[in-house]
Amino acid sequence: MRIGSVALVLSSAVALSLLTSCSSVTLGSNQGGGSSPIPEKKTPVITWATPAAITNPAPLTSAQLNASADVAGTFAYSPAAGTVLSAGTQTISTIFTPTDAADYRTVTATVSLVVNPAPVDPGGGGSACNSGRSNGVASFVYVSTGDQQDTNYQIYGFAVGEDSSLTAVPGSQFATEGVAPLGTVGRGSNLFGADSYKIYSYAIHSDGCISEVSSLVAGQPAGTGIAGQPIYSGPTSLFFDPKYEDLYSSVFVPSEEGYYASFSFDGNTGQVAPINATATNPASEYPLTIASNDRYAVSATCYYRVGPQISEFKREDNGALKYVGSGLFPEPAVGSHYCPQGVAADRSNHIVIQVRPYTDCGGPFCDPSGPWQFAIYTVDDAGTLSTNSTWKNMANNGFPVTQNGVTFGFSPDGKYFEANDGAEIQLFAWDGENSVLTPMGKISGGSSCTSSDCSGPQFGSIAWDGERIYAVLGDRLLVYLLKPSGVESAPGSPYAVPHAASVSVVTPMAN
Repeated sequence: MRIGSVALVLSSAVALSLLTSCSSVTLGSNQGGGSSPIPEKKTPVITWATPAAITNPAPLTSAQLNASADVAGTFAYSPAAGTVLSAGTQTISTIFTPTDAADYRTVTATVSLVVNPAPVDPGGGGSACNSGRSNGVASFVYVSTGDQQDTNYQIYGFAVGEDSSLTAVPGSQFATEGVAPLGTVGRGSNLFGADSYKIYSYAIHSDGCISEVSSLVAGQPAGTGIAGQPIYSGPTSLFFDPKYEDLYSSVFVPSEEGYYASFSFDGNTGQVAPINATATNPASEYPLTIASNDRYAVSATCYYRVGPQISEFKREDNGALKYVGSGLFPEPAVGSHYCPQGVAADRSNHIVIQVRPYTDCGGPFCDPSGPWQFAIYTVDDAGTLSTNSTWKNMANNGFPVTQNGVTFGFSPDGKYFEANDGAEIQLFAWDGENSVLTPMGKISGGSSCTSSDCSGPQFGSIAWDGERIYAVLGDRLLVYLLKPSGVESAPGSPYAVPHAASVSVVTPMAN
């Protein structure tokens, strides 16, 4: 051995002694010597087999909540034992905390559980609904309740009498885990609802009583909003195609493009399943309308991320929607352009789009230069969207220039048209052959709003049943009759429905 310029010769015994003593020293990765490092914690091994399917309303028990670990510790399950899950494929999770927390880390695990819907008893005897499925001999009205701060969601059900009065159906009110404020849509013996996360399916029994048969996760957690409230990317509306063959939802995705999701459903069981095909477009977090030819659909928006846009879609044979291009705008006045908002379709391939003129200031967010107007289009069998509407011949929607765009639509039979700005509802007769809207009256009683404040409740959603009109206003459901002489309140109206959010009518389906 040489140290500096001095040679040092060691005997073999001394060299061996030095090597042996050195080999017993362990250096940490960030140490040049000294104390030993803290050992890394071990990961417990969790074993949790996929449980067998159960049938609603069976609660969760140890038969499903039976995970095990290779070390001692405790399991905390979510949902907990005793919880009754909705029908559908549900996720169960657990957190395992080891007894020896110094040497083992906490871990999580999940499994999927299939919850079959409760069987429908055609002869009666159900725990909540004592009759079989609806055979379409009566119309029923359903009102979903609740608001963004209210988690006590319910659905009120009413049977419609010959004199247009309403009677509560057996079992009303029906507690739900979701639905409000997006509301429900109905078809024959099925009622469908959605919140911002799931789509729910209900069986309508012959007396109007409803029972949940399935739920389908249609959204994903997407962070938190004001006061820590969760934000989901999920449904913002539900609607059918004109023949009631498929169910559709517009889906909101924060900070991204939305899309339209397509679902099939079994008319006998009410089970909903994704078609696994979507139409993606920047305007698609807003509802679209499928034309009466059942092949083409249109959406319209003036959303800030994309500017003014009219979008066209084709409905494929499997029910999926395919984006096919942009539609044309009505001819504006010189120096103006149009901001569209909302679409409605009649029963004869007409499309109505609400538009508002803006001065030509480089974008859609300048002050409006006129009131909202209704542009009328036609859709042919090839999907061509055309219009003769111009700034000269379009009818105003009749609401003040300062108001935001209104909600509007046709009655299911295509005979009538309504426009609702929250403060009042204007009603029109629709002449599809000549594309003419004729005023028939208005419903007043809602509160006027400024851009930041409302003085009271406003009219919410509207539903039609022939010449009957249903509207929600605050804590009330109102029923009106449309007659040649105008609009009048129906017998028994209004009806108390706390936190009324949305109304829908389920009418008989033609075989």
